[in-house]
Amino acid sequence: MARPKFYRDPIHGQIRYDSVDIAVAFPGSSFEKRLGWLIRRLIDCPEFQRLRHIRQNGLANLVFHGAEHSRFTHSMGAAYLAREMFDRIVRNSDQKPDEDRLLATVAAALLHDIGHGPFSHSLEEILDECGVDFDHERMTVRIIEEDTQIHRILAEVDPKFPERVAAYIDKEKQLDADWTYRVVSSQLDADRLDYLMRDARLAGLQGHGFDLPRLMDFLTQLDGERIAVDRRALEALEAYLVTLDHMYRAVYFHHTVRAASRHLEAVLGRAV
Repeated sequence: MARPKFYRDPIHGQIRYDSVDIAVAFPGSSFEKRLGWLIRRLIDCPEFQRLRHIRQNGLANLVFHGAEHSRFTHSMGAAYLAREMFDRIVRNSDQKPDEDRLLATVAAALLHDIGHGPFSHSLEEILDECGVDFDHERMTVRIIEEDTQIHRILAEVDPKFPERVAAYIDKEKQLDADWTYRVVSSQLDADRLDYLMRDARLAGLQGHGFDLPRLMDFLTQLDGERIAVDRRALEALEAYLVTLDHMYRAVYFHHTVRAASRHLEAVLGRAV
C-alpha cells in the first residue's frame, strides 16, 4: 500500500493527504484521492512555493525573533483547518456532505494568500502611502483566474473551477450566500484561527491562546449562510476574541514593529 503524504506542522501536528500519482490527470476516484492530488499539485506550483520567502508577520521578527514563519506554513495550516471546520459544521448541522464545495473551500483556503508581496501586510501599507494601488486579494484573484500554473491545475479539475475558487476570495463573484465562503473569509474563519495560534506560539507569547478543539467541535451554520458557535463553547469563543485583541496590542501593533515599518516606508518612498 502506498504511504500517504504527511506534512509535519508545529501547530496542528501531522497533516495527512492520501497517496496519489500527481503526474497523472485529475483522478475521478475517491474524494480523498482527488483532494490529495489537488493540494499536492498546488503546493508544488512556483506561485505557492514563493510564499516560503514571505514572512507571515512582516517586520515583527525584528522584535520577536521566533516569528520567522512564512505565509507558506500559515497557508498549509489554513487549508487543514478549512477541512476540519467544514466537516464539523456539516456533522453538527445534519447536512449531507457536498464534496465539490469542500474541494473548492480547501483549495481557496490554501491559496488565499498567494497574492501577498514581500513583508506581507506591511508592503500594502507602504505602497498605499506611496500612492501605489495594491491589494493582495486582487492579486490572489488574478493569479487564480489568469494564465498561471495555479490556474491550469485548477482548470484540470473543471474549466469553471478557477472561477469558483476565486469567488471565495472576491466577494463580488459570490453567486450565493453559502456558509462555506465564511470558512475562508469571515470573523471566524480558518485563516484567523490558524494565524492566531501560530503567531502567538512562534512569537513566544505565553498564555495567549484558546481552546481550538472545543471551538471547532461546536461549530454549526445558520440559515445556510452564516457560521455559528453553540453556546456550550462560549468560553472558547470569548478566549478567541481576547487572544485576537491581545495579539494586535502585543505583536501586530507593537511600537518597535510599527517604527520599523515606518523606516521601511521612508526608504521605499524615497526610491519611488
